[in-house]
Amino acid sequence: MAVHFEESKTKENLMRAFAGESQARNRYTIAAERARRAGMDTIAEMFLYTADQERAHAERFYELLKEESGKTIFIDGGYPVDQQENLADLLKAAEHNEKEEFEEIYPAFAEIAKQEGFFEAASAFLQIAEIEHVHQKRFGKVAKMLQTAQTADISMRENRRRKYVRSAVMSREIFFHMNLLHTVWIPSRIQDKEWSKCTKNNEDLKID
Repeated sequence: MAVHFEESKTKENLMRAFAGESQARNRYTIAAERARRAGMDTIAEMFLYTADQERAHAERFYELLKEESGKTIFIDGGYPVDQQENLADLLKAAEHNEKEEFEEIYPAFAEIAKQEGFFEAASAFLQIAEIEHVHQKRFGKVAKMLQTAQTADISMRENRRRKYVRSAVMSREIFFHMNLLHTVWIPSRIQDKEWSKCTKNNEDLKID
């Protein structure tokens, strides 16, 4: 049943998503600095790369709120506080948050958007949910590695093995670090869409 955007739950969910992605960007930027201080440059770069993805997600949700420009949208919501000192715990917290977005939050938002007749918003929620799944798997993999390896050994290998790989994905150059006990951190191509080029055409949001 189509409803007016001003009176919709989708309007509020888009603002919740914008707030959530914006906070995720800051959490990951802070986590990156913590990783850098611990001598884990690869993990720091991974956090920063993901933070930029979250910024792009926030931008997409914000674009869909353009109709409300000049107004204030009041929402309620819960957002995580991840201040763990241990890097592995920080990674696991990030994994949990991304999993929640992929499995619960964004699919629910998409369903509401469909019911209300906002199919572009529904498409955006589902598209971004898939990218959060990529984030979840990456954070989980690195957290597991960090837990099962000796910190001193990882630091030594980090300094000795770090390489850089450039890859052009979706007309956008992305840096990937290769190290951390022979594991290559390479994001899925799904994650590398240029969100700044997303338009109101749903084809631009389609997952190949």
